[in-house]
Amino acid sequence: MSLIRETPFTTGIQRVMVETHKNLEAMFNKDQIEFRGFTSLDLPGEKYLQNSYLSSDPLLAQELVSMKDLDVMLLLDVNYAFSFMELIQLRRRKNLPVIGLIHDIIPIAHPEWFYGDHEWNKKVFREFLQKTLAVTDHLVVISEKVKRDIENLGWKVNATIHKIPLGAAHISPVKERKQEKIPTLIYLSTIEPRKGHLDLLGAFEILRAQGEEIRLVLVGRPGWLFGNIVERIKNNPDFGTYLFWESSLSDEGLAQVYNTTTLAVVPSLDEGFGLSIEESLARELVVLARKIPVFEERPNPNLYFFDGGAPELAVAILETIEKKWKPLPANGIRTMKDFAIDLKGLIESV
Repeated sequence: MSLIRETPFTTGIQRVMVETHKNLEAMFNKDQIEFRGFTSLDLPGEKYLQNSYLSSDPLLAQELVSMKDLDVMLLLDVNYAFSFMELIQLRRRKNLPVIGLIHDIIPIAHPEWFYGDHEWNKKVFREFLQKTLAVTDHLVVISEKVKRDIENLGWKVNATIHKIPLGAAHISPVKERKQEKIPTLIYLSTIEPRKGHLDLLGAFEILRAQGEEIRLVLVGRPGWLFGNIVERIKNNPDFGTYLFWESSLSDEGLAQVYNTTTLAVVPSLDEGFGLSIEESLARELVVLARKIPVFEERPNPNLYFFDGGAPELAVAILETIEKKWKPLPANGIRTMKDFAIDLKGLIESV
């Protein structure tokens, strides 16, 4: 819990942590398994109080324990400052099984998408991943793609690998979607190069130049190397009228945006999973996503794909925006509760 206490904002990893903590804390029988947060860093840990969503994490409301108090360790975060040496020394003295979660290995595959020197980025994440694999008995990956990426590194992996996909935080179908005269697109993601914003902005500009009446709403805080993307958003002549950027939207505000949205677009170039697809499907919204392997792993009759850049995306938007929602069977969309149930089973078996 060291880093989440020092974070005032919510992105994908923080959302995975909070939802996992909420679900597991509610599921475990306290007489048998006590689910607690632990810390390995002596930090003030108060920034999370600025964020009501993070503050809802039940583990943050309890006193944190230390490594030596644990019987099983669950590592959910990407924490470069984690004391691996302390953990190794502890494991020499007691049996402490470790379950680690790897979200992706993108910093190794594409270090240019992150701040700083590319080779330094690659080296630091590579060392973190090697240390994680060295201390992990059970490795959880969130997609077949991440499992394949780790195997393709050619490293010796002693851990047992478990594929446990993520899911939507909650199933929140819109009871009655507000019909707008102008079709509206939404993209929920941090603003950074690998998320594909430039292709989406290019497609939007093509459609507007063709005279299409269409709105685009971007929802997400700035992430890595966002400068030229934000500049292009703000310099667009339609910014504020047909093009909107919400950098700090509450869950209630996001629900209102989804209520007036026609189509969700997810043009990411690479992902470990891609939570925004499930989040949109959970609101019974048709999704148009880039055709990449990790997105193709989970077919859904309301999920469509495009291949190419801005011109191809513009064509796909016009084709997909007319698609109607196809009803799904019960449990047709995976949730974070499903993820937690599977993770609980692994923890109990360990």
